[in-house]
Amino acid sequence: MPDAAGAGAGTPDALVETAARLTRLRDKQGATGNLGCAVFQDLARFEAQREDARDDAGPSRDDAGPSIGDAAPAVGDDCGSSATLVRCLEGRSGLFVPVREPGYPCAWRLWLVPRATTAKVVEAGRHEEFDLSFTTAFSLDDVERDGEQELLLGRRSEHPEGMGGHTELRFVRMNGETISTPFDEMRDVDRDGLVDGILLFEAKHDGARCHEGAELDPWIPPVDLGAVALVAHRLPDGSFTFSDDVAARLRQDTCRPPLDPLSAVDSLGVIQEAELARRLVCSFADDVPVTQLERALATRCSVAFRAPDDCKARRPGVCAFREGLEEALRRLSQLPPWLARPPRAPGDAGAGPPAPDAGALRP
Repeated sequence: MPDAAGAGAGTPDALVETAARLTRLRDKQGATGNLGCAVFQDLARFEAQREDARDDAGPSRDDAGPSIGDAAPAVGDDCGSSATLVRCLEGRSGLFVPVREPGYPCAWRLWLVPRATTAKVVEAGRHEEFDLSFTTAFSLDDVERDGEQELLLGRRSEHPEGMGGHTELRFVRMNGETISTPFDEMRDVDRDGLVDGILLFEAKHDGARCHEGAELDPWIPPVDLGAVALVAHRLPDGSFTFSDDVAARLRQDTCRPPLDPLSAVDSLGVIQEAELARRLVCSFADDVPVTQLERALATRCSVAFRAPDDCKARRPGVCAFREGLEEALRRLSQLPPWLARPPRAPGDAGAGPPAPDAGALRP
């Protein structure tokens, strides 16, 4: 979701004025057939300029209102490396234009500028670039395979105390509608020209829950289970798969045998949760239904973690990361529509393929 708007720059009057300026530029150049990101270049770049670049550009344009991102490589690193991703992009039906907000060095709004002069310019959210909230993806992709390019926008937020974070990847249409994806990252892993979907499953819990005493260090680091990555291979029709040879090759190291029984235990019967997470995710990739994995997880992780009883030595049946493992299965349950075809409308997940009967897993 867009970050909270700042005062002043996000007022209705300021937004109306920005929309009017973008519309005037679009209409003037669109009539000549020369509409491109260069049209907005004179207004300034999103990323801060080096001093020599400012000198070359001439007098300051602080009185000109919000600045518009351009297609040239960003200069400087005032807002972090994520800001270098944010720039104007030219799609077939219009332009995706980041507009820097005055008074906020690393805040910007996304504006959608259709090429058709009869269509309205649309504001599509405010964002910032700093260590706890930043852009991870900003590129064009025809997710629906209909000849119209959408903007792939990725945003990452981090917990200030290190207790994990959240990544949101969504496609933005030129009319402002969005399609949320279930992936943590999208890039061309196998170099076939199509971005693949990458899922990153990780779990953490509060590191202070096994520390006694009233004077606890508020910065005790969380306990990290580790991460399991899974790649869904993109097909030419726009769908994703775990079933073809490419997908199987991409996960062969992660999903090595054994996967059954579902989890490994040590000589005392304590569950090895990192191995459990790996087998859960890989079993899904091998077509085991999520409902079946949920039942197996409930059977294996049947006892709730309790401090201090389970701090030094966990009892059999206790999973310290049970909530994280349940969340991983919830995320996997959202994938089937994307494995059939990407959703074509907001909120319309479509009908996913029926899950095959993989037989009864041993918990």
